[in-house]
Amino acid sequence: MTSQSVQPNSRLERAQRSQAKVLSNQQSYNKSNNYGGLWFAENTHSDWNRESHYYWNHHNYRWYEGGWLIIDGGYSPYGFNSGSTAGNVQMSLANQGYYNGAIDGDIGPASRIAIADYQSDHDLRVTGRINDSLLHSLQID
Repeated sequence: MTSQSVQPNSRLERAQRSQAKVLSNQQSYNKSNNYGGLWFAENTHSDWNRESHYYWNHHNYRWYEGGWLIIDGGYSPYGFNSGSTAGNVQMSLANQGYYNGAIDGDIGPASRIAIADYQSDHDLRVTGRINDSLLHSLQID
């Protein structure tokens, strides 16, 4: 009887699972379901300036697609631009299956691991940090 060794999940399989999760989130949160209840129509806060962020009732809000979106430490709809380099890196890594955390512009441990995995897979110097070679590879200005 021969014994087959079971290899741990490959990086590709992990990336595919992460990408499936990202796609699932994109399909679950859309304008037709008010981004999972996180989006409120424009007239909800008609006195707010669309160019600003607001904190109200224990939530952070930002203007998005004709209404106010709660942007608390986590969910951002597909294509949402946080306006920060860190947020853009997180979004790009999530779209490629490397990162499945919050798109919040906060480079914490999960972001650093995703960056390091991406750098390793793309023959970049592995630092786990945002640098010029990473931004160039991700095509982020």
